[in-house]
Order: sequence, then structure tokens, then C-alpha cells
Amino acid sequence: MNAPKDDKRAVRFQVAEDFASKDSAEFVGENGTATKSEGTVSSIRLLDHVLNQRPDLNLAGNVFVDPKAVKSDSGGYADVFEGYLRLPTSGEMVRVAVKRLRMKVNEEKMAKYIAKEIRIWSEFNHPNILPLRGYFMEGLFPSLVSDWMMHGSLRVYREKLTRKESLSLMLGMARGLAYIHGKGAIHSDMKTDNVLVSPDKQPLLTDFGISRMDSLSAGYTSHSVRGTARWQAVEFFRLSDGPPPVHTRQTDVWAFGMTVYELLTKDRPFAFLKEDLHVILFVSQGRLPKQPTFSTIPDVAAIEHFMWSLCNKCWNLDPNLRPSMDEIEVIIQKECANQP
Repeated sequence: MNAPKDDKRAVRFQVAEDFASKDSAEFVGENGTATKSEGTVSSIRLLDHVLNQRPDLNLAGNVFVDPKAVKSDSGGYADVFEGYLRLPTSGEMVRVAVKRLRMKVNEEKMAKYIAKEIRIWSEFNHPNILPLRGYFMEGLFPSLVSDWMMHGSLRVYREKLTRKESLSLMLGMARGLAYIHGKGAIHSDMKTDNVLVSPDKQPLLTDFGISRMDSLSAGYTSHSVRGTARWQAVEFFRLSDGPPPVHTRQTDVWAFGMTVYELLTKDRPFAFLKEDLHVILFVSQGRLPKQPTFSTIPDVAAIEHFMWSLCNKCWNLDPNLRPSMDEIEVIIQKECANQP
């Protein structure tokens, strides 16, 4: 594959040492991909204009993607690829995850919203939040770039956890979510799929606001809750003549409880219900997940009872009576301190 002669349309090809041949790779150029349309150019300019104060976040021309290396646990709003990022300062190639969002930047409203979420995520600085390296455009579709985590998502990793390890991860997640709320932001899609496990086995929250982006592009429909209904709060499913429901700190707390329930049961919430529509009808009636069977080992059972109790605090049907994430962090911290 050769780059076009025209400088304005040129594509800078980046090669990672780990890949032997260009034939198996896709190279991302300065304006998206090697093949661009007018829509591509306009969407890039639109997003760049909104993010003009953070040009360092635009990684176009510095990302190498192997299209054969799709992660098996790609999320409902994006496809995740393994890739390499060339660091602008040193030229070093680092392994990254490239999340291609399944939503188009084809209008100013969407561009501003995606830019806002990118800017918010990029400004987070916390040991339990996955840092955002930046973004680039492929056609009308944005891709987000972050460091590759070899342990994968907590949904996969949870199978290996002891109860004490679950407590430690719960504390890290609570600290990360409390930090986000302290910055005036909302996660909006808290679940083990959106928590990665770092090399030192710490939880890293990721995918902030992506579900809200999908809702914005699709409208608030059954499509916009597909895949997330099991974690969404009851207020999303109550019939009302008022404005449509929105994500809040309280809905994040509900989802945090569902995430703890995943660690407790090592399964998704409402696993006995096969269809998300059934989950929506179930939750809209104020019904909650089933209490699991606890261990017969006293020390293990004590932790499981604590986890179940915390879940129920998070699932209060009155959003105003749910604890804040700051309060939840303190509750989990005390339980961790009480462990032998």
C-alpha cells in the first residue's frame, strides 16, 4: 500500500515492530483512514473545532491497528481492537486499545456531545480511572484510544476472585466513581464490562458517557437501553408524562449496586430473565434481583452478606434515599478494615 502523492491527502503510515507485514494491518491517517469522503473531512473538522483547545488529543496519523485482533468482549456501543500508538515525543510504540464507537459524527450536536465526553474523560486523574490517550476519526466514526489492559474486563476477571479480592475491587470502584461524581460528572454505564483490571490488579473505570452518546444518536428508545437495561435504575422504566429520564448520581449508585451483585453472583443481574424487555417490565414493577445462596464458610458468608446488604442500599426505589458514592466508599473501607 502506498501513500497518495498529494500532500493534502497524504497518509502517514506507522509501523509497530511487533507486526511483520503491512498486508495484515490497517493504517490510520491524518484525516482518518487512507480512503476519505467529504463526510469524513467535515466530521473531523467539526470535532477538531470543538476540541480546538486540546489538539494533543487528536492521535490521527499515530495509531496502528491490526483489524484481525478484535477483542472478544467488545461492548454494545463499540468494537475494540488491539493496536499501537506512536508517542509523538519519543517515537516509542505502545500497546493500546482502540474503541471504535458505533455512532456517527454527522451533525454539530453529536460532535459537541462526543467532544464534551472526550474532554471530560481526558481531564480525569485518578488511580481507579483508565486514562484516555486521545481519539481519531475513521470516516464519520470516532475511535477512542487508551492503554491496553492484559487482564481484560472485570466481567471476565471476576471468575478468579476470592471474596476478599472482590471487597478490594469494590473499594477501588467506589473511589473511582466517587471521584467522577466529585468532578460534577456522571458515568452512566457502570458495570463489570466497563471496569478493566490493571497489571497490579486494580479496577479502572472506563467508557464514561458512551451509553448517553448512543441514546443521543438513537433517541431514547428500547435500542438505547439494549445491553444496559439490567444495570439501569427503576426510574428509567416508570411510566411518566414528564420529560424523559436522565442519568444522575443516583442512577450511577443503582448501577454500582448491580456491579457489586455481578461480583457476588459471578453472573449478570437478572440472569434468569433472557430478554432485556422482560428485565424492563420486571424492574418497572419495583422488583429486584434474587438473593443468592451464601457460603457455609462463616468468614466468606460474612462478606457475602455485606455485599448483599450494600446492593440493597443502592437499589432503594426512592433515588433520594440511596447513599452517595462518598458514603459507599466509607462503608466499604470500614468492611475492608474489619477483615482478618
